[in-house]
Amino acid sequence: MSHEARPGLHFFESAALPKLGYIAGKPDLPISQLEAVAVDTYRDRSQLIHKDGSVEQTNEDRPALNIRLTAPDAKSLEALTSAHLGSRILLMAGDEALFAPVIRAPISGQELQISLAPSADAEKLKARLQTFVRKP
Repeated sequence: MSHEARPGLHFFESAALPKLGYIAGKPDLPISQLEAVAVDTYRDRSQLIHKDGSVEQTNEDRPALNIRLTAPDAKSLEALTSAHLGSRILLMAGDEALFAPVIRAPISGQELQISLAPSADAEKLKARLQTFVRKP
């Protein structure tokens, strides 16, 4: 993802992610199969110190999704996130933008927990992603 127009990229925005930036026409890592998806709670406990010295504390529970990737996709995601440290990556389900986190460290392992906006319908999103879960 880029904030600058370049050949092969097109501008992307959605209601959830307005003015996100420029993305490639094809995904860098298409994932068509998951091992599991579950709804959970993310406990956001953080402290932000502003330049003026004021302190903003967050102490809230937010909906989250626990996602288990297949082993090959987990390795591919680790390679992708390792190569794009400091950048945002866009995660989508079909044509729907889900989230666009800034990659601070490589994402490794098969288990992911993704915190959602407090207003997000975690059950609806889980049902959507459940269609990608491998059937035994």
